[in-house]
Amino acid sequence: NVYQDQLYKCMFPAMIQDWREQFGSDFAFMFVQLAPWTSANNTAIADERMAQLSALTLDGVGFATAVDLGDASTTNPNGNIHPRDKQDVAARLSIAARSIAYNDATATALYHYPTLEEATFNYDNQDTVTITLTFEEGSTVDGIQVRPASY
Repeated sequence: NVYQDQLYKCMFPAMIQDWREQFGSDFAFMFVQLAPWTSANNTAIADERMAQLSALTLDGVGFATAVDLGDASTTNPNGNIHPRDKQDVAARLSIAARSIAYNDATATALYHYPTLEEATFNYDNQDTVTITLTFEEGSTVDGIQVRPASY
């Protein structure tokens, strides 16, 4: 679906609604946001991640991000879009499910994800740019930490 993000924005929520209709149940639906993938350009995979979030317009839908769990190793037997670290993916999905499907207050307190509202770029001169990121109110708990480029 990479490079078809505009279509995916419509198709993904429609698929969930269709499945719910076919099964006759308004069941909870969880998905994993795409991990980094070296076979697609960074813009295309980022656009696809954003398209996945269109499903959040539906009630009872949650997700876990895997953007920080990518495995760029060429030796990964699952391909680099499928992180080997399944434990963290599962833990994140379980928190989302406990919050959404079971109304678990403890899990709801944990089920926060930073939601970008706006990014502004201020070019002070040819060598300096200041990037200001604004997140939706309540979408961060203790602020955001930036990982060093050498990590």
